[in-house]
Amino acid sequence: MAALHDPAYTSRQASYDLRRLRLKGIIERVPHTRTYRVTSHGRRVASFFTRLAARVVVPVLTELAAIDRPPPTAPSPLVSAWRSFDAELAKMARALAKAA
Repeated sequence: MAALHDPAYTSRQASYDLRRLRLKGIIERVPHTRTYRVTSHGRRVASFFTRLAARVVVPVLTELAAIDRPPPTAPSPLVSAWRSFDAELAKMARALAKAA
């Protein structure tokens, strides 16, 4: 696990993670072994998060990363909202700096 995850990942952390996944019904222990397998519920959860990442998270992060570049078309509502938020935050920071 350390080579795949993180060199600082301990067996205590692995036990904790496995216990949490088992209690949530995502994995089950194979009887009389030290191995686990993914349950049908676990497959559905993994499929949901994979699709969520592909359809929502990655496109939104890609769009937000392009905020500093001028868009070739009109910006989406998300980009417009992010720009407004960023501008208001900068105004507040300037006001706080003046007050200090």
